[in-house]
Amino acid sequence: MFLAINGAGLGHLTRCLAIADRLRMRAPESEIVFLTTSIAVPQVHQLGYQCHHIPSYELVAPAVGPAAWNMHFFRMTEEVMQLHRPEVLVFDGGEPYLGLRRVINLYRRRLRFVWVRRGAFKRDFKVAKLRAAESLFDRVIVPSEWGEALDANAIGPSDRVSRVAPVLLLDRDAALTRGEALESLALDVGRPVCYVQLGAGNINQIGTLESAVVGWLRDAGFRVVVGRSPIALRRLWPSSAERVITDFPNARYFNAFDLAVLAGGYNSVNEAIAFGLPAIFIPNAATAADDQARRCFRACAFGAFEVLEDVSREAFLAAVGRLCPAAFEGRIDQTVSCVNGAIQAAEIIHSLMRTPAGR
Repeated sequence: MFLAINGAGLGHLTRCLAIADRLRMRAPESEIVFLTTSIAVPQVHQLGYQCHHIPSYELVAPAVGPAAWNMHFFRMTEEVMQLHRPEVLVFDGGEPYLGLRRVINLYRRRLRFVWVRRGAFKRDFKVAKLRAAESLFDRVIVPSEWGEALDANAIGPSDRVSRVAPVLLLDRDAALTRGEALESLALDVGRPVCYVQLGAGNINQIGTLESAVVGWLRDAGFRVVVGRSPIALRRLWPSSAERVITDFPNARYFNAFDLAVLAGGYNSVNEAIAFGLPAIFIPNAATAADDQARRCFRACAFGAFEVLEDVSREAFLAAVGRLCPAAFEGRIDQTVSCVNGAIQAAEIIHSLMRTPAGR
């Protein structure tokens, strides 16, 4: 049973889906179910999984207070567990809520608990608090990021922590070919194509920035495809891009693109590296704990990438100019390992399914 906690984006849920897909290949006889606070339930169904939903606290506050929400979270989680009777519960979220802590305390002798968590946090993050939360779980799985070993702010492993390679939902060889992707997008071969995805817009307003970026790219000779999140809560704004897509996962189209302009989330950055897609990263500084700027600057060691924290027309077009050789002359050579950490994570979870609970 995967418990993915998402409010503003799709990061936690996407990682869980990546691991679930590899677990399904590893143990096809297993029943895999989801419980999530994300509104992306249709996307989970689309990939072939049963999915139960709990409204996130952010969606119900302030009408529902923290104590009442945690009680509802506990009861709903318990109901789903009683329905499906999982051997392992895999939690992917920033930290275990009080409702989840109660579940763990009551059921620790009946099933195994796994926490999938990020390895790098903002500088003010309290490591002692993290270690205390880790002690609740049988195993902690940390999906790595390229260059993370060089990052002094990466939270290293403890005895119960397993670090795996970067986790990707879609392997590069599973994506559409360039011809297939262009055909699906109804784009002819010709001028270079740029993909723009600046996040869901649920944390920060991105409409004005997106419109500006699309205009600058068109002026630079690019055809533009905008990716919109299927869980965007705000009203969609019009776009002057040639195409607007809300598919999931959009990485299936990456071979069609010569350049990308992306936010600095875990999935976007690691997918760009894995696919060798030249990109301009615009990190979101408004996240609570995820240090997108650090992630983006680390990525620059692994390909044709630029980072813009302060975006202006002049700075943006200068970055495009520096990346144009990569964009116009073909993809950069892929020199980093593309081992998918989802396979490693699935193997860890599968091993727990065969061992008795209780500590």
